[in-house]
Amino acid sequence: KQWYQRRVAITAGVSEVINIANLKYFEAGLIASNLGTDCTRRSEASRIFNESMVRLHQGQGLDIYWRDHYICPTTEEYIDMVLKKTGGLMLLAFDLMFLFRDTASCDKRLTREVGYHLLESFSKFFQIRDDFCNLWDRSYAEKKTYCDDLTEGKFSWVTIQGIHKKEKSTDCDSALIPLL
Repeated sequence: KQWYQRRVAITAGVSEVINIANLKYFEAGLIASNLGTDCTRRSEASRIFNESMVRLHQGQGLDIYWRDHYICPTTEEYIDMVLKKTGGLMLLAFDLMFLFRDTASCDKRLTREVGYHLLESFSKFFQIRDDFCNLWDRSYAEKKTYCDDLTEGKFSWVTIQGIHKKEKSTDCDSALIPLL
């Protein structure tokens, strides 16, 4: 993955890649602001989209900050990042579907809180499973690269647990952080 990112950045140029990514965000924002026919819902869809993008970038920013500064997050900080980053897009989709649902035929038991609880649980499961698969699943490695979380220096669920377990032992010199 890393070689691919470098190749794209070299071929297209870092500035061009950043510009294209930003363009896609703004295009998605325009689509969100034009959903439905009701002005109130359009405004709400635009707000939902923008708030979701802010949360997603906050989560991505934490991931990058920890990696670049060799700071191992706590389990709670990691889960907060996962809910912003991985859960952010799932919650965006849910919020938009919830906003435009047919309230007359919708099951009244499905509240926003129930949906959020379900998707937050799924987001945590998805990301932690992804972290494990990144280390041991051969088919996963074929789709991406082998142990790319380690080669990218990311603090995944597995490395965080290993570092904190090592810190609790009598030998506080954690050998995992220099490996990242």
